[in-house]
Amino acid sequence: MTNLLIIGDSFAANKTKDSWTKNLHLPPYNLSTNGSSEYRIWKKICDTDLTQYNIAIIVHTSPNRIYTRDNHIYPADHSHAHSDLIYTDVENKHGNSYADGAIWWFKNVFDIEHAEDMHRLLVADCVKRVTIPCIHLTFFDLDLENVITFHKIWQSQPGIINHMNEDGNNIVAKKVDSMLKALYNNCINNGESDA
Repeated sequence: MTNLLIIGDSFAANKTKDSWTKNLHLPPYNLSTNGSSEYRIWKKICDTDLTQYNIAIIVHTSPNRIYTRDNHIYPADHSHAHSDLIYTDVENKHGNSYADGAIWWFKNVFDIEHAEDMHRLLVADCVKRVTIPCIHLTFFDLDLENVITFHKIWQSQPGIINHMNEDGNNIVAKKVDSMLKALYNNCINNGESDA
């Protein structure tokens, strides 16, 4: 049997029936979480026994989302309680003392060039670390080596399921499923899979 692993951000975190992650020909084991920074995605890859899976999808996030161990903007039972920080989220919570401190940090300390360089290094290491057949993708307008972007789909099909409407999720599911089948068939033809 083929074991599919998905690790990513909120573009893959929704696990309802209309999510693209639930409409693939393989049932996934989905470790994606809302508000994940690239560091959090990288850390999950490092902490996951990839030998338990024989195919993976990694959904990379924005370089502007910054890791934080504890996010005090949201209550403990909120879907984003363990999310990392991005300026638009903290700006919308102005008045919360933690958010106000984060806003100050983003305005006075945050350096986009550094964030983009660190993001690129983390993505490259994710690609290197995932040694099983894998699709690397993002929904952001990023030019990253070995990463496919679905930015235009997200922008043309906005909604509440993985930030897209049902049509957007269906389009992504069909594209990803086609890539999974091609990747799987390539592995079978090269004798790399026991699935």
